[in-house]
Amino acid sequence: MAVDSCSLPIDYIIKGDKAHDCKAAIELLEQLSNAEHVIVGRGYDSEKIRE
Repeated sequence: MAVDSCSLPIDYIIKGDKAHDCKAAIELLEQLSNAEHVIVGRGYDSEKIRE
């Protein structure tokens, strides 16, 4: 789920229960191409996501 600076949801992706969150995170970040800043938890710290 992506939220704005007021913590209001602006976009989300629903995946199956066997899908890893990092794969959905990459798709979600691609949809947020106009975002100036992105804050994520440590679980999403990977080279693919940082690109």
